[in-house]
Amino acid sequence: MSKTKETSRRRFYYYTDWAEQLLTVPADLRLKIDDAVKRYVLYGEEPTDREVLYSMFGLMRSQLDRDRISYAETCNANRNNINERWKRVREAAAQDDTNEYDRIRKIRPYTNDTDKIREDKIREKEKDTKKKVATKRAAFVAPTRDALCAYLREKDLKNVNVDAFMGYYESNGWRVGKNPMKDWRATACRWNARNNEFTNNKNTMQHETRPRYEAFSE
Repeated sequence: MSKTKETSRRRFYYYTDWAEQLLTVPADLRLKIDDAVKRYVLYGEEPTDREVLYSMFGLMRSQLDRDRISYAETCNANRNNINERWKRVREAAAQDDTNEYDRIRKIRPYTNDTDKIREDKIREKEKDTKKKVATKRAAFVAPTRDALCAYLREKDLKNVNVDAFMGYYESNGWRVGKNPMKDWRATACRWNARNNEFTNNKNTMQHETRPRYEAFSE
């Protein structure tokens, strides 16, 4: 027995007309007919009881056969359509290097404006995704103490205390304010500039206050 026949015999319609008609026959015959239908659908067995054979079972069997044939034809038609569709997809793919959406559009033109809008949205989403991936920053890697020292010597950043810098940012998880640090080199430059400004301001204040103190002491 083929796979199609096996599948079709495990799927069948039990019509409400049958149920209503069976309610009019005696209970023992009703059970025999119901059992005969199930055996015919599952195993293809014909009833041997003449009472069942010449009852409404004959009409039910004819309808079951028609349903099975219709189901098998539908399955075959769907299978052929799928095979034909993928055959055209493979042929189109072999002829050009366009993307999958363009190949599908050549095989199945737009059925309405909704299809075109949907495809345009998919294309835009793909472009945005590629753009984000292309512009995405590299993952931050915290510097080692040696790397920081080498960078400070290279840029002549004399106002950055290596131990203070490393200790501060290691303790807060390498964050600048509430945001994760993106570039430790730029942060080191800011530290140097800020400490340089603080040192200059401190020297200016000391220079301005010393003469006043000396004059007051005299």
